Amino acid sequence: MKQLLNLKQLAVIVLLAVATSCAENKSQSTQAVQTENSKITVFGQPSKDTISHKPERIFEKLMLEQDFHTAVIGKVKTCSKDNGNWLTLEADSADLLVVVKDNAFVLPTNLEGKQVLVHGNASVGYGKNGELTAKINALGVQLVKLPE
Repeated sequence: MKQLLNLKQLAVIVLLAVATSCAENKSQSTQAVQTENSKITVFGQPSKDTISHKPERIFEKLMLEQDFHTAVIGKVKTCSKDNGNWLTLEADSADLLVVVKDNAFVLPTNLEGKQVLVHGNASVGYGKNGELTAKINALGVQLVKLPE
């Protein structure tokens, strides 16, 4: 009877070991991840459940909401050349400032002219020169190569 109890305990331990070793590894990476087809490069942790907007739409939404989660797709006008923690997206009325939240990841310094999808929180903030502007605190940035 004692051996049967020990075998049951051993079986439970083995099942738990197998179950935990098969669990999905969800470590956060700050390195760039490139997909097999090389069409998308990801920096940070983009969300998957956000509707993307053009930069102009963010300015409109900020008139109604002070702070909201969003995704913005646009062309990079300028980017940080020293520490890789900000960029601006081209917009009709004013450029949209994108800042890497908490310096969680580093952006390449050669993004100018490239298309990106930025995931983050939109709010009103201060620009590089102290002016009031729309700002995205980026949680993730995807470099997107659009079909030609």
